Amino acid sequence: MSRSTKAPDDRDRTIGSILRRLRGARGLTQTELGESIGVTFQQVQKYENGTNRISSSRLENIAATLGVPVSTFFHEQTDGSQDTSLSKEAMEIATTYDGLGALEQEAVAKLISILSRH
Repeated sequence: MSRSTKAPDDRDRTIGSILRRLRGARGLTQTELGESIGVTFQQVQKYENGTNRISSSRLENIAATLGVPVSTFFHEQTDGSQDTSLSKEAMEIATTYDGLGALEQEAVAKLISILSRH
């Protein structure tokens, strides 16, 4: 029995998890992200759960929307080296953000919004 090449795998779930954390760190809802990339919030849910694969063009669009390089979604670069700069820092920030309560997340999102205007 062979596995379908179109079925999501562990890499898809990892990319979805990174997407969820980065989206949360940016203070975006699934609906807001979906609207900005042209899909429904249900599709964003499927991406985040690793249920559906994200095409390369869609991943580029997501990365641009979140303000990160596409490489942020991958643990290894094409040359096999580890991405130890932005990905690691982004993941640490996103993980910390995920651990905050709703009020704290809202305060952080407001602060980021204020700071990004200056």
